Amino acid sequence: MAGKADAYAGDDILLYGMVARAKAEDKVMVVGDFLSYDPYGIMFRRDDPAMAALVDRVFRTIGESRELEHTYNRWFMHKLPGGERLRLPMSAQLESIFGTLSAKPD
Repeated sequence: MAGKADAYAGDDILLYGMVARAKAEDKVMVVGDFLSYDPYGIMFRRDDPAMAALVDRVFRTIGESRELEHTYNRWFMHKLPGGERLRLPMSAQLESIFGTLSAKPD
């Protein structure tokens, strides 16, 4: 063994998607800790309190109803429309965020 490896680093969702699309689960695997943590967000105009209230209300509603978890599982754990399966369990960070969204505000 030469002590070398072929590797590719990237966003975990993209990596799992590449593996699934190539039907290469038996040839490659996603391993290791995150190299970085880059959260996603939603952007809208700063001076739009109605939009801010709507976004907050919708996310709290879908968080409380567990619809976020259901939607995550549908796209990341089950068969996709193209037939691929990502098999990507929810991260602890995302579980925590979803938990925050489902908590009733004070």
